[in-house]
This record gives sequence, C-alpha cells and structure tokens, in this order.
Amino acid sequence: MSFKRRLMFFGYPLLEIITIVGVAQFIGWGWTILVLIAGIPIGFAIMSRAGRSAFSSMREASRAGRLPDGTAGTHALAFLAGALIAIPGLWTDLAGALLLVPAVQRRVSRRYGPRVTAFTTTAGGMRPPSFGTSDVIRGTVINVDDTRPGAGSGPRNGPRNGDGPVDAGPSSAVESR
Repeated sequence: MSFKRRLMFFGYPLLEIITIVGVAQFIGWGWTILVLIAGIPIGFAIMSRAGRSAFSSMREASRAGRLPDGTAGTHALAFLAGALIAIPGLWTDLAGALLLVPAVQRRVSRRYGPRVTAFTTTAGGMRPPSFGTSDVIRGTVINVDDTRPGAGSGPRNGPRNGDGPVDAGPSSAVESR
C-alpha cells in the first residue's frame, strides 16, 4: 500500500476524531452528537431531491425527443454532496456542503467532468470485448428432419443422434431424491 493510501486510510479517521473532540470541547458533547446525527437525514433528503431532479430532467428530455442537457453532472454532484453529508463526520459534512455551492459545482464539473464521461462511456473503465470487424459468423446451417414414421409427434422412442443435451437421458451421476 502506498504512503498516500495509508495516509487516507489511517489519517482521515484520526482527523475526524480529533476534530470531533475539539468541537465537543468547544460547544459540548450533546450538541456535537446532535450535529453528527442531524447530518444523516439531511444528507438523505439532499440525495432524494437530486435523484428526483435527475429523473425529471431525463423525462422532460425524452418527451422533447432530445438528449438530456448538462444538468446531469450537477445532479450527480448534488447526490454526492448528500452522500457526504449523510456520512457521520464533520469533515465529510463540510465537503458535502461545499459541493452544494454552485461555484464549486461548476469548478468540479469543469475539472472532473471529462474524466467521469470517459469513465462511464467505457463501462466503468472496462472496454467491451471486440470480435473483430464484424459480428457475423459465417457458416452453413444443416437442418435434418426426422423422416421416420410418427417421429414428429409425441415422445421419441430412442435417441436419434445422441450428440446433444436434448438427446441425453438421465445421468447416472445425479441422484434423484
């Protein structure tokens, strides 16, 4: 694990704890816990509102027969802000509140918008499999009709070719109970 990852993994929770203790000494433990708990429903409300707004803008765009405008990124940032506020912690609440400011949203959109677009258009960074220049498989289909009398109606009396799962009988390896 790199130093940056270790710092994020161990340093961030330590920063949150130190900040919570400092704020609790300043305003009291009751108010601090109330602030931490109050962020949960506020964050979920912001996430819900962002989701409804995104859905309504997509619905309006589809009714008009056009692609959704650039508000999808704004709704995604508002959803992320709500998620950050819903996570208990003072620094995550601060980061979420900052993401709700329109000037910050524009700046984050300009900076990370192309990366997010490139990431989502390639299915999470993974490219779809390529089967060459064409998806057509050239070959010949041979349709064999059973010409025995009574073969087309009712169950078969025995395996015709014995080369497929349809023609296979019950396996002796599988017990029926």
